[in-house]
Amino acid sequence: MQPSKFCEKKVMITAKRLKETKRKQPALRRDFLRFMVMQLAFRRRQLGLSGADLDAITGWTDSQTAKYERGIRGPSAFNLFCWAEALGCQWVLVPKAGIKVKKPKRRAK
Repeated sequence: MQPSKFCEKKVMITAKRLKETKRKQPALRRDFLRFMVMQLAFRRRQLGLSGADLDAITGWTDSQTAKYERGIRGPSAFNLFCWAEALGCQWVLVPKAGIKVKKPKRRAK
């Protein structure tokens, strides 16, 4: 049974929208999420946990971990935090060497 022309057209439109949304996402954010997910996936494999195990620990729906690791969905900051906690990791901010933070100038009242 072949899909109808309407069904084919709808799939093409959905794929086109998906590409457009991926283009709109800023490269810096996309790269950051990809880097964080890679690090957490590596740690998950180090611990010998499956994606389903992590889903159960975090309370996520089935295959949520797989969707994050494949790049189908981008995790929120809270989900990244929960993922790290479930793997016994923590987020740490480390200042870069030689970077000076400029204070914003106050406006006169």
